[in-house]
Amino acid sequence: MCVCCHRCHLVQMAFDSLFFQAKTKGRRRRSSRLSSKTFMINIVTASNNKIGHILVQLIHRQDIINEEGVDYYLSMDERSDEMMRLGYLLQNKNGRLRRSVQNAGTGAWHADELAEDKNITYIEEIVITEAWRGRGICTWALNALFRLDVMCRPRFLWAWPTLLNHLEPAPTAGHGKMTAAEVAAYHQRKDRVVNLFRKIGFRRVGNSEFFCMSRDPHHRSRAVAVEGDAPYKDGSPAESVNSMMHSIIGHGIYQTW
Repeated sequence: MCVCCHRCHLVQMAFDSLFFQAKTKGRRRRSSRLSSKTFMINIVTASNNKIGHILVQLIHRQDIINEEGVDYYLSMDERSDEMMRLGYLLQNKNGRLRRSVQNAGTGAWHADELAEDKNITYIEEIVITEAWRGRGICTWALNALFRLDVMCRPRFLWAWPTLLNHLEPAPTAGHGKMTAAEVAAYHQRKDRVVNLFRKIGFRRVGNSEFFCMSRDPHHRSRAVAVEGDAPYKDGSPAESVNSMMHSIIGHGIYQTW
């Protein structure tokens, strides 16, 4: 396991100078051949005041290709349910986007070009301190990731734009009852997160929960208007994941750790 620190001045913003401080840890789970590297990137001012952070996971695509069948899905499931759902979008045989996903939604994402990144660069979370919100920092920070050498300058960023459950628990998460008005307000805030990512340049992958953004400003996805982006459709891929896991459990392959 290696730990390194990387600090680079990426952009001179109109109102301040902001920096990235990225700490990376290589990680390989004992029960899996799938390896990933997690980056905790702090966003700080020139006076070293932290105003936010981004949590990014890099999954090595070649490991997906090498992983066999059910082992690949279980390896993704070990990380989180979120990673399991992302894993279902990809074929474990070649680590590429499934054809059914490619052809769904706007059709803006093609398997061949997405596979050109040797890593899947996945944004697990981005949080900006409340006092600094509304200044374009989220837009700047996510675009700046494309130019970050320590992350291999990815061509594409992946994300599931939603509220973070540890900050704003979902109404069904068992954290007490919510009124109808509170539930409605929760979903409005959730929609605002999705709309923010769309304004930045992310577009939905197929009809799944996941979104992607291209580094190329002329990529076909950039021609898809915010209001013209594909909607989420139930069953893609959540229901398929659940059906697959039931099948695995039925064959006695899946164990509870």
